[in-house]
Amino acid sequence: MSPHSFTARRPRTALRSTVAALCALPLVAAFAQAPATPQAIFERVAPNVWVLQAADAQGRVLATGRAIAVSPGKVVTSCQLLAKATLLSVRRDNVSYGAILELPDPERDLCQLRVANLPANTLGIVGARELQVGMPVY
Repeated sequence: MSPHSFTARRPRTALRSTVAALCALPLVAAFAQAPATPQAIFERVAPNVWVLQAADAQGRVLATGRAIAVSPGKVVTSCQLLAKATLLSVRRDNVSYGAILELPDPERDLCQLRVANLPANTLGIVGARELQVGMPVY
């Protein structure tokens, strides 16, 4: 079975945690105290945005999209981008890293990939219990 197959059922606890974090991803803790400009938000999160390329066994690119680094060595992307792919990579500028499907959740169209040696800042995320009425949401 391909490591990218979605037919296998795996424990979803870690993926559910990642999904919960992604739902709150735009709620960066630094911005919870005071509203930030769109430019400030972009500058903060841009280092965590990577280009994902999904290719077949011959290296032909099947899909290109975005992957968001949620912590060092972990990115989350749309599962639809991974369909029929056997080779995955994330890149930005002139740097590229191979990726391996780790936790698929096709029902929510979220897939977590393991990316060895990927440097990434863990974004501060506001927990659902910390949200308040009127808090800026980005």
